[in-house]
Amino acid sequence: MTSIPLNRLCKLGPTSMTQATGVRRLCSGVRPHGPLHLGHWAGLLQEWLKCQGEYECFFLIADVQALAAHQGNPGMLAASVREVALDWLAAGIDPKRSHFIVQSRTPELAELTIYLQMLVRTGELRRNTTMREEARALGQRNLYERMNDIHFGFLGYPVAQVADILLFSTTPPRTDDRLVVCAGQDQLPHVELARTIARRFNETYGDVFVEPEARTAPYPELAGTDGGYKMGTTARNSILLTESREDYEPKIGAMFTDPMRLKRSDPGHPDACACFTFLSALGWDVADRDRRRESCTAGEAYCKQCKDDLVAAVDRVLGPFQERRAELAKDPGLVDDALAEGTRRAREVAGRTMERVRDAMHLARPRA
Repeated sequence: MTSIPLNRLCKLGPTSMTQATGVRRLCSGVRPHGPLHLGHWAGLLQEWLKCQGEYECFFLIADVQALAAHQGNPGMLAASVREVALDWLAAGIDPKRSHFIVQSRTPELAELTIYLQMLVRTGELRRNTTMREEARALGQRNLYERMNDIHFGFLGYPVAQVADILLFSTTPPRTDDRLVVCAGQDQLPHVELARTIARRFNETYGDVFVEPEARTAPYPELAGTDGGYKMGTTARNSILLTESREDYEPKIGAMFTDPMRLKRSDPGHPDACACFTFLSALGWDVADRDRRRESCTAGEAYCKQCKDDLVAAVDRVLGPFQERRAELAKDPGLVDDALAEGTRRAREVAGRTMERVRDAMHLARPRA
């Protein structure tokens, strides 16, 4: 795991990335529903570590969007913001090279969301496949039939996500500027919506936004331990980054594996097995992985062998992570400084973006 000496985290300052071939920015983020899990570690955090040297990175803690599912428990969200930031630091995300942003402390995001709403049709939101999946998770199985039960904040949050992306566009855009969104597979419809709205805005008001592009990790999402379509904190099918071995070992032991292998002698299907995918995502040695694939396909390997190997792999990941997290937690000022400085830099960029947006839309300015 990439680590950062503690003394490098004590003095935070803005980072400007000079590129000979245009500005390269990357944005991503999470909603603070609760503790982060292995899906976040494999699908986002490891990719963010790679991106820190390639882009100026803006990582958002989307506490406002999280209200769509937790509007009755704002206290939990406030605590989760700090916990998420601490997880990022423990994973090696360096606030001197990446900006930690609190969504509720960046009012330009709310302003841009209002303007972009004028360019989005409700049908586009209801057809969004990610929206459909999230509605099902909240017990609303059909967005069309249950539209009266969906509150406006939930239906409109994809527009807020578009604002989260486009706010960090270079303005005016140049042909060699890049705006990259590091996203899980399930978030790709939101990136495509951002491209559509950026193009629509530019055609209506003039060139303001760079059309974003998506970047996914080799393992953009992990299935849940129960065989669900993806690991999620609220679904309770996850292995949390802060869990002890006593907590996650039983989960792995009961983990859903190959649905087509009824007995050991049956040929295995490792690519359809969540346990095999977990091992690959957690840095399994290529030679060991290939040998296990061969023996599994031949019906020779026990599923328990993979589960035992997965327990060891999770130990190797979470042991150093949790030690580092505990050390960082001794100095709460590290989190405070990272959030304050990252949000300051975000608002600096946002201010320039919003000036150009208002000018393009011919919004009236009162005289000083």
